Amino acid sequence: MHPMTPLPPRRWIAHTLAGWILGVPLLLGLSILFEAVGIDHANAPVGLGMGAAIGLLQARALRTAGVRAQAWWVATLAGVALPFLVADLARRLGHPLPYLVYPFAALGGLLASLLQLRAWPALRPRAGGWVVASTLGWLLACSSVALADLLSHRLHFVGLGGALAYLGIACSGGLLLGIATAAMLPRLHPNRA
Repeated sequence: MHPMTPLPPRRWIAHTLAGWILGVPLLLGLSILFEAVGIDHANAPVGLGMGAAIGLLQARALRTAGVRAQAWWVATLAGVALPFLVADLARRLGHPLPYLVYPFAALGGLLASLLQLRAWPALRPRAGGWVVASTLGWLLACSSVALADLLSHRLHFVGLGGALAYLGIACSGGLLLGIATAAMLPRLHPNRA
């Protein structure tokens, strides 16, 4: 394990953004896999893809701060994926839930933040702030995709330029999530908690 060093907010934001960007092809790949095995219209690939990618990249950033990287990754993956998995299970059991991405994202951020408290004990003294920042961050991240959808319809994004504009707006979600949660990092560094 590395000796504990402060985690610069820029590093956290960059890793969170990279995780969000990695999450897009990962969730698309999982969607194709789910369809291939006969699980149509699944919500789970969204939570699994984003939770896995963001958790992995954030865990890499947190290693130098003395955080158990594997525990952080599992906490993020499980927390973000659970609401989407529950929605799929409810549909399979004949009790479909409406697909409401904002509540799913907020609940995923809330659950992930609660589980992350176990991976980084230094978060516990100010757990309330971390939970609020994470929940808000996931809502903001999700909003970037909604904004990309809205603008692509209103401004009629077409061709390669339209696709790049859409991806640029949608990928800003990782930046928003990183900024919202980075605001808590300096106060929550293990040596300062």
